[in-house]
Amino acid sequence: DAPGPRWFNIPAGRDVLRDLARGLSEALRDRLSAALVLTPTRRGARAMARAFSGLASVRDDKALLLPQIRAIGDLDEGEPPFDLDALALDLPPALSPLRRRFELARLIAAHHDASLSARRALDLADSLARFFDSLALEEIDAADKLDALVAGEGAAQYTLETWAEHWQVSARFLAIAVRLWPQRLRELGLMDPSQRQVALIRRLVAQWTEHPPRTPLILAGTTGSAPSMSDLAGAVANASQGCVVLPGLDASLAEDAWRLIGESHPQNTMKG
Repeated sequence: DAPGPRWFNIPAGRDVLRDLARGLSEALRDRLSAALVLTPTRRGARAMARAFSGLASVRDDKALLLPQIRAIGDLDEGEPPFDLDALALDLPPALSPLRRRFELARLIAAHHDASLSARRALDLADSLARFFDSLALEEIDAADKLDALVAGEGAAQYTLETWAEHWQVSARFLAIAVRLWPQRLRELGLMDPSQRQVALIRRLVAQWTEHPPRTPLILAGTTGSAPSMSDLAGAVANASQGCVVLPGLDASLAEDAWRLIGESHPQNTMKG
């Protein structure tokens, strides 16, 4: 009932899922079944469901009606509350991870010398896929930043050669791939899965900012490390019945200690 934004924290060392299941059950009571609990991953959603089931098994008074539990990774599934007719009607379908791997391997082989083995092409495709995933999550347009890809705020700028070494692909090929991969996706009429995921999250943020859900909405377990997830957390925290539950925020740190926390520190993404 407090005014937004609403942020809560379960301290490190606690069983986050068990505490969250118990806390929501006690706070919402008869409204629990109307609530929506969002987790960052499918694995987290399954673990959250098990936590509620474990709580229900020790209750003797009455049955526990569980909330909806959805993973942000399931945005493309179209199950409530993710209405793809509203979110993604004009977006191309996502390329499957397996097909992406082979499409990238084919692109690599086409621009490499004949000595490249099929296994090496697939290994490079996996590295390149992870590279594209990192760009999508950070919402970096690599085509415009090939000579100065930025790892994050306050970080040193990485040259193309540094990024190429990190992802174990040549700088020359990386420059080719960054430009040819979007072209290949357009030919297929498909969208890179990571880019599509970020686009769907962005649209969900816009939808919930303009029309916030009127039932309890809980985003749990995210640290807001990606820009889109950070904005989603803000939209949920400001919804009329929404809140964000952080996992392991160190509330005991002094203000001067917070200022010293850098990018590599586990508390950094919750710093804001």
